[in-house]
Amino acid sequence: MKQDINKFSTRLVELVNQLTGEEWELSCLDRPLEELGVDSLMALELAVHLEREFGIRLEEDELASLTRLSDIVDKAEGRHNQ
Repeated sequence: MKQDINKFSTRLVELVNQLTGEEWELSCLDRPLEELGVDSLMALELAVHLEREFGIRLEEDELASLTRLSDIVDKAEGRHNQ
């Protein structure tokens, strides 16, 4: 399971890099999405990718409450454990 979360976290950062054109590393997980250059439209795109690749569905209102990549990882981990 830890390996799954690490893979998920790595892919999440890759997706953010694709969306923003930046080159963030895993150490950015606790930074606010705004600092990473992720706006609300990019966050929706990110949610679509996560649903397609990992089957993790994030509703718009739920997405608004997730302000850091680590919040998304925690949410994914919680769903994986259910």
